[in-house]
Amino acid sequence: MKSFNSILKSRVQERNSWLCVGLDMSPESLGSDQFDDLKSHTFRVIDSTKDYAVAYKPNFAFFERWGAKGFSWLEETVEYIGDNHIKIADAKRGDIGNTARQYAYSIFEHFGFDCVTINPYMGRDSIDPFLENKEKGVFLLAKTSNPSAVILQDVKEDGIPIYERVVLMAKDLNVNNIYLSTQFKCFYETIDFSNPKQSAETFERLTLEVEEECPVAKHFGISGIGEGIVWKLNQESPEYYDPKFWFKTKGSKHAGIKKPRPIAELVEHKVENLEQFISEIVNEGRLIQGIDYLNEMGLEIGKKSTGEFIKWVANDILKEEQDAMIANDFNKQHLGKHAIPVARQWFFKYLEQAL
Repeated sequence: MKSFNSILKSRVQERNSWLCVGLDMSPESLGSDQFDDLKSHTFRVIDSTKDYAVAYKPNFAFFERWGAKGFSWLEETVEYIGDNHIKIADAKRGDIGNTARQYAYSIFEHFGFDCVTINPYMGRDSIDPFLENKEKGVFLLAKTSNPSAVILQDVKEDGIPIYERVVLMAKDLNVNNIYLSTQFKCFYETIDFSNPKQSAETFERLTLEVEEECPVAKHFGISGIGEGIVWKLNQESPEYYDPKFWFKTKGSKHAGIKKPRPIAELVEHKVENLEQFISEIVNEGRLIQGIDYLNEMGLEIGKKSTGEFIKWVANDILKEEQDAMIANDFNKQHLGKHAIPVARQWFFKYLEQAL
């Protein structure tokens, strides 16, 4: 009998991919609250990604809300995915004893999933029933990105945050079924603010290393490029765990935004017209980074997030393109009148294509 880890590693190597497609069929994101629209979209997503994906992760909440027909839809989805992909039950179960055992039976035996997401904050009792079959896997929640998570997860006992104790517990259990983020390569840098250039050079060097070879892919025995590194503050106070203090460094192949040029050079190469300047500062790379920001903040990719998307794009332009704006007599008023409408139109088109 093969372990879940060996099965997952084999699938990753076969497809030379580590793509997991989340099936979170949100009516708000799709712009439709019609059951048939959501159901048909699920199958279109699978058809469009089956040649690239290693795994699919249906989010139970979006199926359960429909009652009996939602459970039938989930059963059809599992069958439609088939046996050539890893099927992850994104159920975040978290109960004990016989209740947890019934959850495990439902997910693994009835629905036929290969692994499940678990909320472990009720302790070992909420995990053990899911570990009885070595061919089945478990993904534990340890440190989550929602802002209020720090109230519980970052509380320390004997100097160790609770979420780290969860990781240590998972490590003890990791015989066949559990993967830990700590198994992959992590990077650390202490910033000397009297000499920030030194740290900037370190960030760039490490990011280029990741772009050259993704450490997560390497762990699974395949070679592939990485996008970059997400940096988080390592501070005692829980307030610093807020995502607003995080930042991401990307390699040159993924950055999408040109490095700023000296003002003298910009003056010599002033754009010929406003339209050309708008196309340079509201470029595809910057707009995709805006989508990345929404994902990193756990915000829904839908019309409700239009304001957050526009705010990020505007702030990024003001931060990164200030010299170019000065050289081309482009101010904040111009930004709101000419650049923001272009970004908004792109965002709405992006949402339409996603549907």
